[in-house]
Amino acid sequence: MASPSFEPLQRPVRIFIRTRPVQLQKIHSLLDQADTKLIEKLCMPLFGTCDAAEIRHLITKTSARNGSERVEIVFDYGVPANECQPQVAAFNVEVDGSNLMITRLFNPTIKPEVNRRVELWGKMNLTCNISFPSRADVRRKQRTPNEVSLTEA
Repeated sequence: MASPSFEPLQRPVRIFIRTRPVQLQKIHSLLDQADTKLIEKLCMPLFGTCDAAEIRHLITKTSARNGSERVEIVFDYGVPANECQPQVAAFNVEVDGSNLMITRLFNPTIKPEVNRRVELWGKMNLTCNISFPSRADVRRKQRTPNEVSLTEA
């Protein structure tokens, strides 16, 4: 596993991951298993530990922009369920064999956009009588055409 060039993160924190479907396929052929395995693999380099009870997988979203597919994954690590505006850390992740190539993303708009996205998905699920987070909703393509993509951040 590639060592990140940053200090381990302190929980509670919400994590935003930007990657591509081809990167997830290097972990597992099924997206719903690859995203979960990626989250588990990321915990050790990001936090120095991995406590599965602290992970709450919120969103996995695939989208196509400018002829290129992207995957955005959001999960909480140690964030209380009632916390609306936790700290956010964002990363671009690529897979190279068994190593993860992790690049931290810095942009002042990431925290409000990620937290807004989580809030919107929660509200959309409630209107459809679906619990949130729910594994049934994480693989949907674009939820609404007006959604702002965080991959541009």
